[in-house]
Amino acid sequence: MKKIKIALLLSLGLTPIPGPHASAAGDMPAGQAAQFAASYKQEAAGEMSAAVRSLEELKTDDYFIHLRLGWLHYRGETWNDSAAHYRLSPDNPRAQAGLK
Repeated sequence: MKKIKIALLLSLGLTPIPGPHASAAGDMPAGQAAQFAASYKQEAAGEMSAAVRSLEELKTDDYFIHLRLGWLHYRGETWNDSAAHYRLSPDNPRAQAGLK
């Protein structure tokens, strides 16, 4: 059942909140994983700009970060920024679904 929930989240352009010993990318350093997780809390509080800033501070080309940034910009209704992040993964169906 857990795999189905994760697959559903991923198909929607979301990623599960990483635990203290794991990250969405699987190899993200602990500090980065903490910032990634903080973006979920900020999103839940309706603070899209803060959530975006948390991830942009990481300054990395990690797929999961760009996917998450695409989603956050979408939620914040900054469509051009959302599309720009989704376009960074042209061969990924999840990212392409975000463009539609």
